[in-house]
Amino acid sequence: MSKLWEYFIQDDVESFQRLLATPDPKGPRPDVNARDHHGRTLLHHVASSPKPTATTFAHTLLNAYPLIDIYAQDWESGWTALHRALYAGNASIARALMIRDNETDFTRLGNSKSGHGQTGSLIKIKDREGYSPFDVYGATITSRDIKQILSRSSARWPGSRLPDDVDDTASNAASNNEDEDEDGSLGDGSAKNIGADFSADEIFTLGSNKNLNLGLGDQDDRQFPERITLERPGHLLNRFYHEYEERMERFGLQDLIDQDSSDELPTLIKNKPMKYRNVVMSKLHTAIITNDPEANLFMCGFGPGGRLGTGDESTRFGFVCIETGGLAGKAVVSVALGQDHSLAITDTGEIFSWGSNTFGQLGYSLPRTSNRNDVPIQTTPRQIFNTFKREKIMGAAASAIHSVVFSDSGLYTFGKNEGQLGLVDSDARSLEVQTTPRRVGASLFQCPIKAVSAIDRATAILLQSHEVWVFSQYGYSKISFPLEASSSFIRDSFMATRYDHSTNHVVKIASGGNTICALSSSGEIFTVEVSKPENSSTSTSTTNPAKIRNSLTPP
Repeated sequence: MSKLWEYFIQDDVESFQRLLATPDPKGPRPDVNARDHHGRTLLHHVASSPKPTATTFAHTLLNAYPLIDIYAQDWESGWTALHRALYAGNASIARALMIRDNETDFTRLGNSKSGHGQTGSLIKIKDREGYSPFDVYGATITSRDIKQILSRSSARWPGSRLPDDVDDTASNAASNNEDEDEDGSLGDGSAKNIGADFSADEIFTLGSNKNLNLGLGDQDDRQFPERITLERPGHLLNRFYHEYEERMERFGLQDLIDQDSSDELPTLIKNKPMKYRNVVMSKLHTAIITNDPEANLFMCGFGPGGRLGTGDESTRFGFVCIETGGLAGKAVVSVALGQDHSLAITDTGEIFSWGSNTFGQLGYSLPRTSNRNDVPIQTTPRQIFNTFKREKIMGAAASAIHSVVFSDSGLYTFGKNEGQLGLVDSDARSLEVQTTPRRVGASLFQCPIKAVSAIDRATAILLQSHEVWVFSQYGYSKISFPLEASSSFIRDSFMATRYDHSTNHVVKIASGGNTICALSSSGEIFTVEVSKPENSSTSTSTTNPAKIRNSLTPP
């Protein structure tokens, strides 16, 4: 480490200035353009430093050393010192860098090692993501919503209150509408908080696109995240416009509506902000759920087999709205994707399925063709009735060969039976396929189900009591996680401050491949591996729950 770096780290301004003013005659002249292992120069560190003396260090470097390279970009992100100064909020350093840029004599400096030979070019240098210094600076500024400002002002001065519903297209509070009274206030009498919607408004995908499930319009891989764009169907935009007209008329503001003779919708309607509720990915397709009141499911991916629900078997390189079949006019709140089929739950508790029905994983029978090799497929969403007529579906999960659904009163499974369906009666092993949903494990669960997860070899259930049960190999078992033993180190550590003194428990489960994963309330992650059955003899007992224990590794 050179003396300059040492003095900066020690915050020794006087020694730093003295060294640059009168270099050691016995030693080499300090190299202010030397880089660390991330390609950052001393000026990079100074520009982003929170120290009160950072401005003094920066001015000393810029004034005392004419050959300092202000255009140097680090190797990690491609940021210059100006990028770092603006991002860190060091405005005086950023101003000094831009002044130095305008005063630089490139003929005397030999056009600079960085290749920037034009005065004022510092603000034009882009990082590895294509952002200039002021693009980075702009990303640090909190966006302002005029509707939010007006609503706060109205709450402060009730006599001058404006109707909150006017021009709702300019606000991002669509998801709060169901909690509002007619006047735009909340049920408890408090004013509506326009900015209280924490739904996501951007989605990015990246990685291998070999299976066409990135939804970016082509089949190329992506090394860096790329933003997804969705297009609402025309009838939904027309619905937004009619609702907008009705609101304006309700408040007597119909004269403000643009009476343009053209049929084109207003820009505010066509570009109404879209909020995203969830993203679910499978091997061959991807689903996105938005907060729109209908037509809010979008899918992309490999089409053959009908897994997309578009009514055909065409592959979709970009996301398309799924509102065919039974989903027309309905709002989806949850989806589950198997490898070749899909499940969707609506806001009214109905469940729909589509895709391949090779193993009966759609929950109903499909007619077979004369060709025995043809796979029965459902190309549009179709509702699963049977035992669900009077029940509200709360959640679902899917593997490549079976599906799991739970309501407020029970658990149901259907599909190929390899011991993971939870059918532990005496003839369960002889049942290869369960085509219609079958209620299972009713006597095992003493409280409602919170979540389910499915892989080919097992079905995992998380109860609201935080117990985790697993069905596998024609048996079942409750998994005992070492919650207290594992969390004692974190809980008793002098480095940890815990304000929640409740008992540690499992709060979430997920699964993939042959692994079941659980998350605890203390932030720990546990994994359980499900092994392949060693003995598949039909003569073995099917009602002994101990049979599963040899297939699960300790958490």
